[in-house]
Amino acid sequence: NLIHLDLSNNSINFLANTLISLTKLQVLTMDHNKLTNIDFRRLPEDLTDLSLRHNFITTIHFVPPSARNLKRIDLTGNLLDFLSGSSSLNKLPSNLKQADLTNNRIAFIQEGALSHMEKLALLDLK
Repeated sequence: NLIHLDLSNNSINFLANTLISLTKLQVLTMDHNKLTNIDFRRLPEDLTDLSLRHNFITTIHFVPPSARNLKRIDLTGNLLDFLSGSSSLNKLPSNLKQADLTNNRIAFIQEGALSHMEKLALLDLK
């Protein structure tokens, strides 16, 4: 019945499949860890808010339809260098309302990278 989980300030470098079993989880905070990628297939379907600030994330892997409940993602202070519009690599979930990508290394945003995000109200790329 866990709804909010904060695993910040650890040395976590991998999203384990164990998170999927937390079926009621809505808010996951894993700031200041050692994650290098995000694989949304390892996250619970009911997740609405994901904070992964200040990790070492370079890659966002395949975003399945089950990520449709995710409304807010904070990837501040990571190592992302591009956003994709066509592949399953570095493509953001389509139902996001807020995406904070402040202090990354984004040098390229592929054409169409944001066109699938019809509900996006706030995108911060500072």
